[in-house]
Amino acid sequence: HAALQKKCVVVGVSNRFEIWSEDRWDAFADEAEENFDDIAENMIDFDL
Repeated sequence: HAALQKKCVVVGVSNRFEIWSEDRWDAFADEAEENFDDIAENMIDFDL
């Protein structure tokens, strides 16, 4: 499921954490970085 082998990444915020395989985390982070501008632009639309 998580494809954990030798290296892993532990990511957490508040009272939640996730354990990712290093390769899957890198792929996720790369994709998130590519979409960052779109996400930031959409956040402007929230009236907080």
